[in-house]
Amino acid sequence: MRTTLKTTFKSLAICLLAVAFAQAASAQSTQTKNTTTSVAATQNIAGNWHGTISAGRGQYRLVLKVAQSPSGALTAALDSLDQNLADLPLEAVTYADRILRFELPAATPAVFEGALSRDGTEIAGFWQQGGPVPLVFTREQPNATPAPAVAAASTRGRVQLQPCGLPNISKDALCGQYEVFENRDAKTGRKIKLNLMVLPALSDKPAADPIFYLAGGPGAGATYYANASFILPLHRTRDVVLLDQRGTGKSNPLRCDLRGDASDMNGYFSDRLTPEAMRACRTELEKVADLKLYTTTVAMGDLDEVRSALGYDKINVYGGSYGSTAALAYLRFYPQNIRTVTVSSVAPLGLRLPLSFGKGVDHALEQLFADCDADVACHRAFPELRKEFAAVVERLDKGPVTFDTLNPSTGKKQQVTMTRTGFGENVRLMLYHPDVMALMPLLIHQMYQQDYGYFGVVGYQVFHATDSVIARGMQFSVLCAEDIPFLTDADIKQQLTGTFYGDASARLYQKSCAEWPRGEVPAKFAEPIKSDVPVLILSGDIDPVTPPELATPLLRGLPNGRQIILRNATHDTYDCSERLAREFIERGTAQGLDASCADEIKRLPFTTMLPPLPMPK
Repeated sequence: MRTTLKTTFKSLAICLLAVAFAQAASAQSTQTKNTTTSVAATQNIAGNWHGTISAGRGQYRLVLKVAQSPSGALTAALDSLDQNLADLPLEAVTYADRILRFELPAATPAVFEGALSRDGTEIAGFWQQGGPVPLVFTREQPNATPAPAVAAASTRGRVQLQPCGLPNISKDALCGQYEVFENRDAKTGRKIKLNLMVLPALSDKPAADPIFYLAGGPGAGATYYANASFILPLHRTRDVVLLDQRGTGKSNPLRCDLRGDASDMNGYFSDRLTPEAMRACRTELEKVADLKLYTTTVAMGDLDEVRSALGYDKINVYGGSYGSTAALAYLRFYPQNIRTVTVSSVAPLGLRLPLSFGKGVDHALEQLFADCDADVACHRAFPELRKEFAAVVERLDKGPVTFDTLNPSTGKKQQVTMTRTGFGENVRLMLYHPDVMALMPLLIHQMYQQDYGYFGVVGYQVFHATDSVIARGMQFSVLCAEDIPFLTDADIKQQLTGTFYGDASARLYQKSCAEWPRGEVPAKFAEPIKSDVPVLILSGDIDPVTPPELATPLLRGLPNGRQIILRNATHDTYDCSERLAREFIERGTAQGLDASCADEIKRLPFTTMLPPLPMPK
């Protein structure tokens, strides 16, 4: 599965928030109250701002106090009302293009970055500490003449848009629908409405060419990423357009219930992809869709029509994982309308999933074992990690294991049965996320000791977070047309047989896709791309499913292309990759791009101990 989802542990972030407040308060007596500077603001942001961070039953009410000198220099302090903490000093306060940024100094420093709305009444952004947490500040009393209020409706080209009015997203965000024929070639019959969002550029002098961000999966909707932390700086100088690809998000979504009740963990640890399940899903979805018409090629036709309808000429396309496949397909069929292409965790058009999973997962695991061996604390705690993992795999090869664990959805104890294939899928998904990889040596050691409790909790959270945003019907329409029909027994034996991930999933997909309508794929779809368009390729060197060597051959036909390999990077996104993408799009060329941060990414410290898993009776 191709995805760029991040796993965010909000409880950890809130815990760190409390620690940072306490640390800042204790250090307040020995620190200068503020040592901040800024560029001159384009609109007066001085004043008091109120916000609340919620986590479970806990809440922190905050007051942000910003002062601005006549020269434009900013100073700021923070009150945490529920902790009786006042005037916590903030540093590195900057404000430009309506983006406010500040830092809360502590042993575990925190950073806030948010955008001031056009009417000057709120700052919507993220508290970054142990994972991004949405945070919106509302102005207490405007002390400057605000910009004109956002109109109730806005027309972009031929598309009517309305303020989205969604929580934790800028009030300037615009939402709408664009109707297309389901059958683009026939231009008759059923029409479907495509859901879209436009995040207007924050700059008062925006560039004319927007960024279209393409989601992963396949099966995720692009508007899901509207409140992702990397989107905020992305639309500093350009509009960002999020279009839910047909069959995803709110664009006639094709969802299949393969896992059963989300509160039952068993669906995430066993084999649920069967011909019977595919037939049931097909029967239900054929009531609302022609499943042959939800391929990547057809969807890129939608995207180009929406581009034109919104009044844009050339655009910048940016996609990760399956989003990279879609971006490359758009480059193939609509090169005249592209300024730049940015792709990360690249799945080329000729890739046949899941062939790359075998060697990719093995490489990521081997690097995990090697890094644990090289780490003093990890090696001391788990000196036989490879052997212990092999023993766990051997145990599951003999048959499913049944264990008790804590269900995060219900807070109750649950008995779970895990198959060998289910184990492989969970390990693969865990290897996407740096924070989860830091736990894996400990989880492997616990399983070796017959304790699967924590593995169940973590695996379920990762798998469920991924599955909840994927429209499986759309995914099947893509995979069963573009990937699975081209798998050969020789390829499966060569690339999957004998690996940890194994060939079971590929065999299941072959049998199941026989039950799914197969869409047409143009003959040139998988041919090598030749284009002068500037292309930036970002690859993680321990990516378990789209390793760097898959993308490198693309450079043969891209004279203005550049691949940057990020050390210690997985299938996830990183501050470095996000910064490189933004700078590349701003410059319009990868030449001269400073990629030194790609060699500075460090694996997160390994966790060697956890408290006993609370297990209600």
